[in-house]
Amino acid sequence: MTGDPQWPRIATPGELHSAPAQYAIPRMASDSEMARLAAFRAAHPGVAVELGDFGTWQAVIPAAGGGETFAARHTLGELLDRLGELLAPDGARPGGTTPRRTER
Repeated sequence: MTGDPQWPRIATPGELHSAPAQYAIPRMASDSEMARLAAFRAAHPGVAVELGDFGTWQAVIPAAGGGETFAARHTLGELLDRLGELLAPDGARPGGTTPRRTER
């Protein structure tokens, strides 16, 4: 649709948080991933999850004392898996607990 400024249109970062997901995010994820994203956003409203550059997905997790943690993955499912690891309580992280300090 050449000449139509509305097509194609990619949602802006602000729209990703304020508009319903089915309207704001281009269909670059499965229905099950979109359902996971909706549940994740409900559980973690402070974490920004959005479509990044070159078809990737990215998230920004604010830190308690300032700063932030950034994560990016090729698919939304991979990003949600990674966010689950990053936001899990220390004892619930895959592979065990937090890393141990080496004593000498």
